[in-house]
Amino acid sequence: MHGPAGSGKSTLATTIAQYFQSIYHLGAFIFFNRSERTQNSAAAVIRTIAYQLAGCDSSFHSALISALEHDNSIVRSSLQEQVSRLLTKPLALSAAQSMYGPIIIVIDALDEFDDARQQRQLVDALVKGFTDLPQNCQLFLTSRPEVQMKSVLHKSCVQKLSLDITTSSSQEDIQVYLKQQMLLIQQDFTHDLPSSWPGEKVISNLSTQAAGLFIWASTAISFLVNGHDPAERLSLLCSSPSQREVASALDDLYKTALMSAGKWADETFASDCLTILGVIMVARRPLADDIIDKVLKLDDRRSSRHILKHLECLLDWKLGHPVHIIHASFADYLCDKKRCGEEPWFIDIAFHNQRMVEVCLMIMKNEL
Repeated sequence: MHGPAGSGKSTLATTIAQYFQSIYHLGAFIFFNRSERTQNSAAAVIRTIAYQLAGCDSSFHSALISALEHDNSIVRSSLQEQVSRLLTKPLALSAAQSMYGPIIIVIDALDEFDDARQQRQLVDALVKGFTDLPQNCQLFLTSRPEVQMKSVLHKSCVQKLSLDITTSSSQEDIQVYLKQQMLLIQQDFTHDLPSSWPGEKVISNLSTQAAGLFIWASTAISFLVNGHDPAERLSLLCSSPSQREVASALDDLYKTALMSAGKWADETFASDCLTILGVIMVARRPLADDIIDKVLKLDDRRSSRHILKHLECLLDWKLGHPVHIIHASFADYLCDKKRCGEEPWFIDIAFHNQRMVEVCLMIMKNEL
């Protein structure tokens, strides 16, 4: 299944995985995240799938153990050989013996795989390996419609599904989601909003502004929830033009959220925010707020948590836990000079990479 950034691919993949897990037919669920760069090894993905499958089916577990005992050098063989001996053959054997009903393997956000060459090899090996499996073994992949993915998946055994965000049903789905979420906000006793809030017309306008993007809708709701006054923040959203291109819809939303995060005219706030966002963007692994403080030598008065609290609708973060960008499209926006190069929050990746190297070398010099 492919579709543009923010169209709801990951939500659908997670829903599918949760459903099949609830009926004990989920073989494996793997999702890629651009910020988790250390996971991007094709061979590691194969081994992870095998490990998860072994945990859900005893006959596969036995077949896998037998294969490893027979030749423990499998993990050092070619990728195609690993797929064959760690996945295809044990799956075929367990399907013939005791596996019942469909077994689904879900791999989400393949476009987030950093290494394009390994990404292509992984998908090619999986598609070839699963071609001869029984029909009750299914592989479900999601990705953006990128060129290298299209060339690999252009095979008769692959059923392709495109998420069309321009259809009326897509807008209707977003409208249903917005209605449900607005009702929850309205019912929150801390907000003292009238029962008619925000009204059908406003919800309809917002669903049009979303331009078919679920990430727009979910980020907009998060923007309202994390504000002191949801009604005031709703007015900010509604003041944006309603008819826009998809990229413009996301850009305007991210700009509105960032503008509301703090006083960008304040040099201290702008400098701290840009530096912290830069570290989040270039770190090979997501860093917790206390680690960010240590890396940037921030004391309690200027701790990163003060900035992070202002960005809660754009970041996935809890005190003491690693900080994650809420969606890849936000990271794309921040480092795209054409889209926000004139804004104070533009992230120059080359500059922040160099800065991170210098900081890490200084820490190593002082502490090792």
